Amino acid sequence: MPFKISPAEVELFAGDVQAFTVEGTTKGIVWSAKTVGEIDRHGVYVAPQEVTRTRTVYVIAQTDDGSEFNTATVTVSNSPNRIAFLGWYGIIAAVLLSGALLLFWNILSRPTRQAMVVVNPPIVTLDPKKDEEFVFTATVLGDPKNVVTWSSSDGDTGNPKINSIGAYRVKQAAITEPKTVTIRATSVSDPSVSGTAVVHLVPDRHLEILPQGSSAFTSQQIPFRASGGDKDRDVVWSASRSELVKISESGMVTVNGAISQTEPVQITAMSKGSPIIQAATTVIVNAPFGRIGSINVELLLFVMVMGALGSMLYYATSFVTYVGNRTFKASWSWFYIFRPVVGGILAVVFFFIAGSGLIGGTEITDLMKVAMISALVGLFSDKAVNKLSDILDVLLSSKAKEDRADKLSADAKTNPKEKESTKTALQLRATPATLTKGQATSVTISGTGFTAKSKVQVNGRDKATTNLTGTALTLDLTATETAGDKVTITITNEDQSTATLELKVQP
Repeated sequence: MPFKISPAEVELFAGDVQAFTVEGTTKGIVWSAKTVGEIDRHGVYVAPQEVTRTRTVYVIAQTDDGSEFNTATVTVSNSPNRIAFLGWYGIIAAVLLSGALLLFWNILSRPTRQAMVVVNPPIVTLDPKKDEEFVFTATVLGDPKNVVTWSSSDGDTGNPKINSIGAYRVKQAAITEPKTVTIRATSVSDPSVSGTAVVHLVPDRHLEILPQGSSAFTSQQIPFRASGGDKDRDVVWSASRSELVKISESGMVTVNGAISQTEPVQITAMSKGSPIIQAATTVIVNAPFGRIGSINVELLLFVMVMGALGSMLYYATSFVTYVGNRTFKASWSWFYIFRPVVGGILAVVFFFIAGSGLIGGTEITDLMKVAMISALVGLFSDKAVNKLSDILDVLLSSKAKEDRADKLSADAKTNPKEKESTKTALQLRATPATLTKGQATSVTISGTGFTAKSKVQVNGRDKATTNLTGTALTLDLTATETAGDKVTITITNEDQSTATLELKVQP
């Protein structure tokens, strides 16, 4: 096949026309095309007018005598159909994901309940003739400090009727007609937040509800009773939030299951004999555990949506660029279809990684940060995958090092002789080999096995050296060090391998 066909490979759409030429021969050429499309005697190929799927066509050029031939490959693509499909797919996916974003953002960004002060009991009827104290309690919902200051409408700065712990002084013997007093509890953290209770001072009458300050979960029942004189116990029961609780004629409260967040509900008992004789208590109704935890599922879906939206941004940029440059290939279709799926899954993976603390300094409690990181993970999926690879490398390499360290430690314990054999073997010689007693001199130690960081001792004492290399060192011995019958020189390496050299001393 000495001659060549140009172009050798080409991609055509439905109805496209491509002219082929040959180089390297002067003989006549006979053209033919296998599978679909037509080619004339001049080498002009015409793709079919309708392409339902991608096909491969082989254009054959053969000399008229049949002695030489060559082929070119034509990919007849249905890219226009794929482009239209992917265009609508991208638009629909973007619209649906944007709608999901608005939905979950609205759910997750709902403002948290403002702090509120709940005073218990909210209503009570007391006898002003009695010399006693009635204690109120306060709960500041939304404030972990839960500290309040107390005041009453019938007190003043010099003569407060209620003290710092909420104990109200009941005795007011001068009262002969019913009187209403307001008790106020003000949050210390935010003085603009307060709660009130009403005290009905009615001579010779007393009514309160027991128990006080209750809390309940869904489907739980709490029996309440009216406490006071015999003529005040015949009461009518009611609840401030009938959609949250039901109360029977006997005072049995049942919490229903339609609770989405913590809510206070006031239970009131009114004397049948006198409407002014009232008492009340507050029940804190808590959401079920499953409902409280559902926010995590919503946040997880939000992360997935943001990751998919980030991928859709990449999808739109890449798709429009390649289509505009006429370089789009139908074989990329599945890549674009699964791009938002990959982005959503990667965003969830990184959400879990951030929550586990493997990525230092990342907070998952800020909704804005969660949205930003999830979208960026979807947009830069390739980099996100590389980051996951780095995290995996760190995890696996750390474990490998630990395993190796444990193995070396175990080997050292079970076979200390083998560990000892890994120490460096030192071989030393000294010049001069014989010293004069009581005379200062310089000695050169040469040999193998020691390093520039080796430690030297003379007669058991550390000795500074000069000209220290990996094969030689110089020691300046003093008269005191040569005063004995011999001089002992010891060299110790970093791996604790040692060598000792003894020099004779002559008179």
